[in-house]
Amino acid sequence: MEGSIFTPMRSPYDSLLEKERWGEYISGLCQDGIQWWFNMDMPSLLCHLAPLNGIPPETSRPLRLAFLSDSVNPSAPIESMEKFHQLFIEEDDLEAASAAAAAGAAAVFDAGSDLTLLDVWSERIEDLLGRGDGVSPLARASLLGFKGMIEFVYRGDVARASETYKEQLRWAERAHSHSLRVFHAAGYGHVLLYLGDLHGMDLLLSEVTPLLEHPETSPASRLYHQITLGILHVNRGNLPEAKKILGEMMSHPLFDLLPPRIWLLGSSHFFLATALGGDRESAEAVSRKIQDRTVPDLNYFQEGYVHFVLGEASLWLGDPYKALIHSRQAIETGRLSGSPVPERVGSLLMGQALSDLGRTQEAMGHLGRWVDEWERTGYYLLASAGCLELAGLLIKEGKVEEARKYYERPSTFLPHAEGPPLNPMRPAGFLEKLRYSLYPAAAEVGNWADADWAAVRVQTFGQFLVRIRDNIVYDRKWQGGRTKALLKALVVCGGTKVPTDLLIDWLWADSDGDKSARNLKMALSRLRHTGCEKGELPLPWILVRHRQVSLARGLCSVDCILFHARISTAMRRNDDVDLYLGALDLYTDDFLANDRSHLWIIRHRELLRGELVRGVKALAGLCLTHGNPDLAIPYLERTVEKDPLDEDLWVHLMRAHLGTGNPARALKAFRNAAEALKRGLDLEPGPALTALAREAGLKSQ
Repeated sequence: MEGSIFTPMRSPYDSLLEKERWGEYISGLCQDGIQWWFNMDMPSLLCHLAPLNGIPPETSRPLRLAFLSDSVNPSAPIESMEKFHQLFIEEDDLEAASAAAAAGAAAVFDAGSDLTLLDVWSERIEDLLGRGDGVSPLARASLLGFKGMIEFVYRGDVARASETYKEQLRWAERAHSHSLRVFHAAGYGHVLLYLGDLHGMDLLLSEVTPLLEHPETSPASRLYHQITLGILHVNRGNLPEAKKILGEMMSHPLFDLLPPRIWLLGSSHFFLATALGGDRESAEAVSRKIQDRTVPDLNYFQEGYVHFVLGEASLWLGDPYKALIHSRQAIETGRLSGSPVPERVGSLLMGQALSDLGRTQEAMGHLGRWVDEWERTGYYLLASAGCLELAGLLIKEGKVEEARKYYERPSTFLPHAEGPPLNPMRPAGFLEKLRYSLYPAAAEVGNWADADWAAVRVQTFGQFLVRIRDNIVYDRKWQGGRTKALLKALVVCGGTKVPTDLLIDWLWADSDGDKSARNLKMALSRLRHTGCEKGELPLPWILVRHRQVSLARGLCSVDCILFHARISTAMRRNDDVDLYLGALDLYTDDFLANDRSHLWIIRHRELLRGELVRGVKALAGLCLTHGNPDLAIPYLERTVEKDPLDEDLWVHLMRAHLGTGNPARALKAFRNAAEALKRGLDLEPGPALTALAREAGLKSQ
């Protein structure tokens, strides 16, 4: 793809210019320039219009030339296109009238302040399309592109826009226009996105990829195609690839000269890719650039869309209140434009923000209304996302059967080839977590639910804390100490298929067989109903089968069980720093730190602490190998506080400090290690510690 806004002057214009044959130059430009306009070849137009600034004043200036000069001027008023269109109609110049009608519609889109003005231009476009052979295939393809855009962006009618874009492709092919074929793929791709057909969108963009490097394909078409491809990757959660593609487009010399509507699509989704990917500095810079360009111009449509994008980023980054504010502004500002689209996308953001703020009933009512509306209007991407949000909310309410209906509902309207339901603006793993919560029987042999989505959350690191739905189970709500001890015992045994005989031995060893069995049965019943109000149906989170007790994995999250599973996976693979970090971040304190009520609790605490120590050592070694030892230092420092007599931990800590070029901190760690070993074991530092101390600059004593 070319990297300059300049294009060489075409033949024979270079020769005509050299010989100052202005009449022939202008005549040819009036013919070719209209073709260039339809193909969005602004560099060629600008290049060939520029020399006309020096033509003799007596030279005739045809109406087409005046139109072309105004059409490349971003500040040209919409009224000028109305004048040109009328004059071209009067002259029966339907080709130029088509260009003026398309340019008028484009000007309304770019202004974005009152899209109702498109009603007039829509009538003019329909009139021209009805003129038969008087309108060339190229002009017809261009008009159909703007007709589709009016139906999609202004009227919000994705079904009708889809049919129009299909017709446009047929005429673009008849016109042999590579530019309009590529531009069609990008424009129709956005319609397919909202229809929830990401597979079709991908296929459409892939089919025209060979045309991107063809010399007749205009730069604007290529950029629009690549921007749409980047948006596809954003919606599929492939943020690194999206950031790469959109970043290349942002740096292209022609990017800032694109029509505002296309410029915004590229900029806003590059912002999303950088923000969701954790590059806040780049995201903030792009955000300022977007707002500087859209807000002062009172471009209500674009401003509404910008608020939606900023809100989605806020939601992803953990600020749902800010996301809620952006959702309201997206809806209110978008309404001023006359388009229903900003309100439709802003309403999804509002539902997500209300959900994350814990305003469950309000979120459910809002999303319930809008899911029906999105499905009715064909906005299946939004309808699918709304269904999944509702499913998650209903799980928290314990209404699992109703949640399943919403989870399965997208299969009735999404394209068959697309597979699972779609919710592109939620983190990776969203669907998996939701599925395990909805199908606990299948989840028993799968993964444990994530804490963000689990209906029952058990915290064991530090103090013992249980949340059922959104309610904390305080001490006064536990029906007897044995009920709480039963849950602790299930957790210590891994939460899956715990033999009832083992539970009886641990908790009722002093009772006879029949009585201890009754005690266990009563405690299990109480545990199931823990956190329930009187008359409320309990969640099916305690399962008893074949004299074995399990926690339903799809409904439950237990921090220490998740830690054990994740640290085991990380150490088995031992090649992924992020796996270690995700596991170790769960270990916020020792298991039931102050509970000494049972020997099996104390033993499990020691077991988990041992896994912590081994995991931190493995992380430190991996980080040192990968050249980022600084990542391991906080984990090493936290762990040596828990086990200061483990000399290997001190060795890893010193190596990490030396690896970051900080011998002073390495020496400090050595002195702390020496003091701990002397005080705890009456030992001096071993040879490994001493060698590292010398490397750090310790003088021989």
